[in-house]
Amino acid sequence: MKPHSKETGSESVVPVSSTPSISSNRISEQHGMERQFSFFSIIGLAFAILNSWTAMAASLNIVLPSGGPVAMLWGLVVSAIGALCLSASLAEICHIYPTSGGPYHWSAMLAPSEWAPLISWVCGWFAVTGWWALVATTGSLAGSLITGIIALLHPNYEVQRWHMFLIFEVWMMGSFLINTFGIRLLPTINRAALTWSITGVVVISITCLACASPTYQSPQFVFRTYINESGWNNGVAWILGLLQSAFGLTGFDAVSHIVEEMPSPHIHAPRAMILAVLIGATSGFAFLIVLLFCLTDVDAVIASPAGALLEIIYQATGSRVGAVCLLMFPVVSMAFAGQGIMTGASRMAHAFARDNGLPFSPVFARINSRFRVPLASLVLTTVLCVIFGCIYLGSSSALNAILSSSVVALNISYSIPVALLLIRGRHLLNPPDLPAPPTFTLGHIGGPIANIIGLAFAVITTVFFLLPPELPVTPSNMNYTIVVFGIITIVSATTWAATGRHHFKGPLDMEELLRMAFDARRLADMPMEHPEKPSEFRRLNLVVFFTPTMPSPAGGSSTNLSTRTEIPGSEMRTPRGAPAVLTEVSIDTNGTIAQARDYAHMPGHYPSSIATQPTPQDSLDDFGGVGGLVLGDTSPILSSIPNVHESPTTTLHSYGTDSFVSTDSAPPTRLRRASEIAASRQMSAPKALEHGSTHRGPRTPKRIIVCCDGTWQDGLIKRQSWMYSNVLKLARCLHHEDQRYDPPIPQIVFYQSGIGSEQNPYSRFIDGATGASLAEKVQEAYAFIAHNYFPGDEVFLFGFSRGAYTARMVAGFIGSIGILDRTAMDSFADIFIAMQKKCKAKDAAEHKRCDDALAPFKEICDDGRRRADFNHDKFTIKCVGVWDTVGSMGLPTVITGNSAKMHQLFDFPDDLLGPHVERGLHAMSLNEDREDFQVTKFHQTKKGKERGQQLKQVWFAGQHSDVGGGWQDHDLSDIALMWMIANIEDIVSIDVKYCKALPRPVAEWGTQLPHSSQSGIYKFGGKAMRQPSIDPATHEQMHPSVKMQGWLTPAAGAWIENYPDRFVPLLPLEQELRENWGYRQGFTPKRVDTRQAQKEFKNEQTAVKGLIAMASKALRTATQTEVLKDEGGRSVYEDSWVGRIVDEIVNKKDN
Repeated sequence: MKPHSKETGSESVVPVSSTPSISSNRISEQHGMERQFSFFSIIGLAFAILNSWTAMAASLNIVLPSGGPVAMLWGLVVSAIGALCLSASLAEICHIYPTSGGPYHWSAMLAPSEWAPLISWVCGWFAVTGWWALVATTGSLAGSLITGIIALLHPNYEVQRWHMFLIFEVWMMGSFLINTFGIRLLPTINRAALTWSITGVVVISITCLACASPTYQSPQFVFRTYINESGWNNGVAWILGLLQSAFGLTGFDAVSHIVEEMPSPHIHAPRAMILAVLIGATSGFAFLIVLLFCLTDVDAVIASPAGALLEIIYQATGSRVGAVCLLMFPVVSMAFAGQGIMTGASRMAHAFARDNGLPFSPVFARINSRFRVPLASLVLTTVLCVIFGCIYLGSSSALNAILSSSVVALNISYSIPVALLLIRGRHLLNPPDLPAPPTFTLGHIGGPIANIIGLAFAVITTVFFLLPPELPVTPSNMNYTIVVFGIITIVSATTWAATGRHHFKGPLDMEELLRMAFDARRLADMPMEHPEKPSEFRRLNLVVFFTPTMPSPAGGSSTNLSTRTEIPGSEMRTPRGAPAVLTEVSIDTNGTIAQARDYAHMPGHYPSSIATQPTPQDSLDDFGGVGGLVLGDTSPILSSIPNVHESPTTTLHSYGTDSFVSTDSAPPTRLRRASEIAASRQMSAPKALEHGSTHRGPRTPKRIIVCCDGTWQDGLIKRQSWMYSNVLKLARCLHHEDQRYDPPIPQIVFYQSGIGSEQNPYSRFIDGATGASLAEKVQEAYAFIAHNYFPGDEVFLFGFSRGAYTARMVAGFIGSIGILDRTAMDSFADIFIAMQKKCKAKDAAEHKRCDDALAPFKEICDDGRRRADFNHDKFTIKCVGVWDTVGSMGLPTVITGNSAKMHQLFDFPDDLLGPHVERGLHAMSLNEDREDFQVTKFHQTKKGKERGQQLKQVWFAGQHSDVGGGWQDHDLSDIALMWMIANIEDIVSIDVKYCKALPRPVAEWGTQLPHSSQSGIYKFGGKAMRQPSIDPATHEQMHPSVKMQGWLTPAAGAWIENYPDRFVPLLPLEQELRENWGYRQGFTPKRVDTRQAQKEFKNEQTAVKGLIAMASKALRTATQTEVLKDEGGRSVYEDSWVGRIVDEIVNKKDN
């Protein structure tokens, strides 16, 4: 399996346990929602969503003209059998794979690997569409009931379509508000819904039977009367009448979408799915019989503007007020159903968005930190339901269309995994790695029978429910379900063709999904224990398997582990109930690691809770060259082993607070043979450990290197190497370890793609233009460091453009709060917000409140060894190296106006280079003249200078990307890259051969003409030339390559003339690169924009002539020279050679 870096926009140069992946997103997202649903509340939610008796009673208008009582009762029996077979089939799958995606997750797991993404995509779109339509049905039925009450109480009232539309919209907003602000009330509401619904059906039934006595309809009418006023033949009409009962029994998969919020989901979810259908069918059948016996005038019921249900109750009771009071039971039940269905629909959309199945998926995949709900998914669901409601404005059959849309879409989503199971075989329900034998099964005979019946029911109803409800067909009574599905099909197909087929790989790889599901099953079955019992311990040993490498069915990592050997002396003891990790390493007969896994044991908790506290360095001393493995943090496994070879055979699985890595493309490591390992570990001599003691071996500090790329930059997507930025090139040229030391120092590299690099319109145009996700980038980079850092490690931060801003924000965050341990990372979001508030505090009281909030985290982290303590001799951050830092914005102010409010979100002071940074490097663009791309220079503090901090800020020729990289002609950016590498090669290990192969010169060294900054949308923005300065706090210098430019900015010209000693000398690596530049004389480059450069040069000349003419005219017509000075009396041109010309004219006038 491969890490899904494209999901997160991150790439790990070496495999580490904290690399973001899809499963880490699962765990972290799940960690944002609480497990607050008991089994009783789950049953209540399922029953509230189906709301069968209410749904069937409220939709009597559909079935009475299309089959009458026969279709109502016996159609319900048929629908119940079909729905029960479907729910049982899905429940059997859910028992094995309890995942929040429901049918579309199951489709991915049951489909052939080559078809899994497409099948999962189709199933996912039908599922979310069905749930969105199902939400809309609650508003539709509620609107019918409410307008019916008004019509009954006011006989002259005539129902208008826009009345239904307004009630529908208000109903949707109410469901949204409850799901947003009342999330903690949902379990209580669900339990109340079950009680209220059962009470309502009993009260209405008894009251109607008592009031209607003795004028009941005959059993002949109830069980055998057939009515057909649809215009279709009797067979088609009867099938169309199934819509009422099928709708009343659909949506039973709702519980599968909240498995992350329930205990023991593999047990409770399947039970709830089947019980919901059984309770719904039974209560619905009994209630419909009562209504049919109490019905006295069929024609009046069909024609009543008050609705069929209210008219029947009124006929039974003879009282309008009594009928309205009884109708409050289904109205309130519908309200309960509305919020429950909104919950299921939003969770379904959220799960699909986490897998990049929706447009703008990163937005809809977020969990709101304040309300702990997927707020964006709730908003999306509400907006789409509002659009659904617009059908009321154009069709008298709107209710029929909305009900049909929900039933058809959901039945299709149910059918896909059931069909896959039926076609591919039941062996998929008994995978070899299943933690325990299944306890819920339909059997080898009952299973296929249930699958076939359920599929037949779904296929037949899907076809017929697309037909119009009556003949002849008119625009008013048209069934607009087909239009809805046409729109959804076009959107889904377009999205698949544009991005899905390239980036959507299904919810998860097969093995990864299995592991998540199995861990959920395994850990949910473990009893909850209390960690406050230090006298009781569990013992976990490191286990090594010796086995020939066997490919897995999915073509991934090796499996079928055989010989098991426990390594004495590697045992770890932890208090009962506390996190612990069992590490398993599989080694093949050639001595190669075939598999390394951490199995987490946390009683009563999901894997997201495990290993939140790093365990001590334990006893692996020299295990096959894997020195210093830390149980609970297996990131050093691969990175600390020498002699890495390129061959995809090694896998690493690790749980952490939000980390889970699984890859089959990680470089394997050649270890000593199994016999040598056994001898080196002396397996025949077990060594016991006393409680509280640790077996420590030598530990080699590692280097954590974070590379943050610029806007729209992503090396995982751009295939042409010439498009790479300097950040990515630097990440690629770093060795896995520094072998200049003995033992070698591991170098763990984390590459973070830039803002706006994800392949969707929101990311490209909104996020990329505004930098809206900059805060998330800062948090992601800091979290990577915190999850991998161990006292003594060295931290490096590199970045370009907004990535440079990100790197500097992370450095500032570390300087203010230190590097948090994994336990403290649970509060990282609150700390981040508190830091923002502190930076924007307007008074001392507010500043003190922020300090008080941060105080607990500023004290001691991990025995004080992980703090940024300036009193210690050792720096916390080894180096911060950036190319042309710009802030969070970048869109011309002519479009955005005053962007200060948006900028305040990221308002950390990043201009100061904190004393906790040992070395600061900044390559700045001299020719960048966009007003909104002002460079943010480093300023050295007094304390940093006293500690011997190094700061180099050097100006280079070219505009923004000429320094940071990204142009096809990258001579200038290569010069800036080599300057950075030359300044860090003494503290990191660089692949020099790779570096030397990067340049593709199109001109002599340093002579390539800069690209234009004023292009595209930036033509509408202002211009502002950058000005180098002589400031002891910034340490600015000029690079010698600037002298090679054929034309210069005024600032560069003045610098060359006035400060010849401020040019930084070329370092040996740079000098070697210049001597071997490789440019061919006489070669005419195709990509050099000479016309644009010449045009700009002429513009510069014209501007200079204009300034001189203006100055001369001013001198001839005025006696004051202040016209050439600013408000402070300073010449506006004194820093440029243009200014010297003007000053010369002024001097002539004065003389």
